[in-house]
Amino acid sequence: MEFDQQGRQFRLLTVHCVVSSLAISLAGSFVGAYLLRLGFSLPATIAMYAVLLGIRLTVRAALLPVIRLLGMRRALVAGRIVMALQFLALIGADRPACLALWVLIVSVGECVYWPICHAANAVGGGHGRRGWQIALRQIASTGISVAGPLAGGMILTRLGPEAEFYLATALGLISAAPLFYMGRLDLGPVPTVQESLRVADPVGLLAFAGDGFMSAGLGIAWPMILFSSLGSSYEALGWASSVAAVAGALAGLACGMAIDRGHRGRLAHGVTIALLASVVMRAAAGWAPGTAVAANAVGAAVGGAYYPVL
Repeated sequence: MEFDQQGRQFRLLTVHCVVSSLAISLAGSFVGAYLLRLGFSLPATIAMYAVLLGIRLTVRAALLPVIRLLGMRRALVAGRIVMALQFLALIGADRPACLALWVLIVSVGECVYWPICHAANAVGGGHGRRGWQIALRQIASTGISVAGPLAGGMILTRLGPEAEFYLATALGLISAAPLFYMGRLDLGPVPTVQESLRVADPVGLLAFAGDGFMSAGLGIAWPMILFSSLGSSYEALGWASSVAAVAGALAGLACGMAIDRGHRGRLAHGVTIALLASVVMRAAAGWAPGTAVAANAVGAAVGGAYYPVL
């Protein structure tokens, strides 16, 4: 019975992740490019993301009691619904009020949703098949990760941002539906801020600080640099993102199988070194379209192996 329940939880969470990834790959990967198209400079756009991340850090402690009150599953649902609404605010991002609303929605939604989502994925599955289950989820997401950016680039180019963002909002809301049917998420108690600071591992904090620094560069600044190097073309960015998705999925599949063979420790060290090399490669790629696309694909392949290990 426990195995059946875990299998059901895993399947529902997989459906959620697949539909959610469709919304993100369809529109979320173009947010920085869209802001650049609105006339914001690259430094100004990065500064907006800095404000967003600063708000996330500030409100995280304030949201802990809310998460404790709602429970993990309901908080996960609420976080995903809030995140879905970001695209409605983004439509009017050329107006200060809508731009500020977008920053606030993303800050709160991601602060609630992503930690619980990562934790739920970390404890889902099992019975000696966890690595293979991660690989299967990676395969299920591959088609979306490839088709999403292509479709997103074409919709933005031919139908405009409103069509793109309304569709992404609908998909984000739909992705929350499977979460309503999940059982209790046994992720442990929600600590207070004082408890979190008291038991925090200093080495772990440094590791995640480094991960966050790299993620800010690779997940925020790099896509906008790539977009600019490709002539500010939504469709070209979509193609580059799709090629990178294939590379990341193949690497994730190989990594998942290696985890099941007991090589997680060696993979952790090797992937960390490869991640550093991919960052250097992207920095050296400059603004040349060909080298930028190649560096993007290599970086995605390394990322596809990095996150299952993490």
